[in-house]
Amino acid sequence: MSPWKHIQEYRIGFKSERDEMNRPHVHIGNDRGAAKFWLNPVRLAENHFRSEYELQRAEKVVIDFEEEFLKMWQDYFRNSLDDSQSHGSSLGRISYSA
Repeated sequence: MSPWKHIQEYRIGFKSERDEMNRPHVHIGNDRGAAKFWLNPVRLAENHFRSEYELQRAEKVVIDFEEEFLKMWQDYFRNSLDDSQSHGSSLGRISYSA
């Protein structure tokens, strides 16, 4: 499964950095800014939106789709770990630009 998704006007994805692999999160952004939210429970990690209104709208999307994002995260990292163990390679970085 791809580690990114489009919902409404937002791009949603995550980065696979080893130090963050045990803590599910998503990056959500559009042309008016971006933010990072931890999942389970949903909590703001970083905010780069230009207004509180935009941040609140993005947070609502994350809350509404949290279960799907958690499944994407788990599926992606389970597959990545399987691949790295079977091929002896390390996890690469999934690029996401907001």
